Formats: sequence, C-alpha cells, structure tokens
Amino acid sequence: MTQYVKIAGVSVAIAAIVLAFIFLGRGGDEQQIHDQLDRLEELGSKPAGESQIQSLTQAKKIADCFTEQAEVRIMPRLSYSSDRKELTGMMVGARSQVDSSEVSLGNRNIKVSEDGQRATVIITGTASIVVGGQSERHKDRYRMEWVKVDGDWLIASVAPQDN
Repeated sequence: MTQYVKIAGVSVAIAAIVLAFIFLGRGGDEQQIHDQLDRLEELGSKPAGESQIQSLTQAKKIADCFTEQAEVRIMPRLSYSSDRKELTGMMVGARSQVDSSEVSLGNRNIKVSEDGQRATVIITGTASIVVGGQSERHKDRYRMEWVKVDGDWLIASVAPQDN
C-alpha cells in the first residue's frame, strides 16, 4: 500500500512540474522580453487628463526601451526614427494627438537566437484611443527585432508584419 502512495506522490509531483513548465514556461530571456512588452503596454496607454510633463516622461521611458539607433515604423504614415531623441519627440507628438489610449501587445511569438543576443518577436498590437471625444480602435501585427545590450533586451526595430 505504501508503495502505491509513493508512486502516486511521485506521479503528482511530476505532473505538477510539467504543468508548471507549461504554464510558467517562460524562462530567462523570453521572460525578460515579455516583461518589457508588459511595460510597453503600460507606458503606451495614456489616461485621460495626462499632463504634458507626464506625457514627456512616459515618452522618454518608451524611447529607453529601444536601442540608440532604432528603426521604427508603427503605421505606414509615420516615418522611421533613428535615435531616442527623435523617438521621444514622435511619442510626445502621438500622445498629444489623443485624449486617452489603452494599448495591448498580445499574441506574442518570441524566438530568441541560440547565442541569446538577438530575438524576433511577432505581436498583435491593439490600441483603443479617444481622439476629440471619438473612439477608435487599431489592430495590426508587428515584427520586432530585439538585441541584448549590457544584459538588457532593447528593441532594434519594429515594423508592420508582412502577411
């Protein structure tokens, strides 16, 4: 009887480890990128009544998630940016155009290179925005290239995903 209890206990432990691996399976580099994407969701969302100083601070924090010389094309009508200062300006300009926004970065597909220094991320970006009292919703797939700089994952480029 005690042998059956031991076998049952070991089986439960193995099942728990497998389930933990499946549900919490994000490890190391992949988890760091997920954390950065979560942070970008928060930073990209703008509460109604945000002050200009708050917008500038949030825009600077967004720009700090990118490499010094990043290529950014979020929508076809927005041009590429090449440095953090320009990116900060672009984000401040975008934030000033909307009354409020909520950003979601879902359907994340992360592939880290074997050397752990580069990653490709495909996401679905959704923005629910209010402009002039009118609600809009935008949803697109994006391809992001990430690089590890001094142990931190930073975005080197982002562009709409070609279908």
